[in-house]
Amino acid sequence: MLLPEAVYLGCFADRAHDRDDRVLPDFYTQRRGSMTIEYCFQFCWENDMRYAGMTKGNICMCGGADADYAKYGKARESQCFYGCDGYRYWEYPRICGGESTTSIYDLRSKYHFNFSQQSYYYTIRQPIEDHQM
Repeated sequence: MLLPEAVYLGCFADRAHDRDDRVLPDFYTQRRGSMTIEYCFQFCWENDMRYAGMTKGNICMCGGADADYAKYGKARESQCFYGCDGYRYWEYPRICGGESTTSIYDLRSKYHFNFSQQSYYYTIRQPIEDHQM
C-alpha cells in the first residue's frame, strides 16, 4: 500500500465547532477514546486528501489540495495541547490539536511502500525553511 510521509505544518486557528467553516472541510470523523494520528492519516489518505488535521484530541478532519488551512491564521504551538485519545499514558505523547486549534499535516510530501506489512506506516517531519545567506 502506498502511504504518506507526513510533514507537520503547525498549529492553526480553526472553527472546529462549525462543520461548515472548518479549515479542513472535506471529510470528518470522530473516535472518542480511540483516535490516533495513524488512524487519521489513513482515513484522509484513503479519501484521497492532501491534508490531515487533528483537533480536540478525538476529531480528524481532511482537506484536499485547495484547502485553506491557514485562513484563520497560525496559532502558537502551545495552543495545540490536547493529547490524542487513542494512546495509553505510557506511550509517546502525541498532540491532537486544541480547543479551537488544529494540528495540520501535509500527507503528499513523499511516498513509501511497505513490503513487510499489510498495514501502513508514517513518518512525521518538520518542514525545512529556506534561508538566504
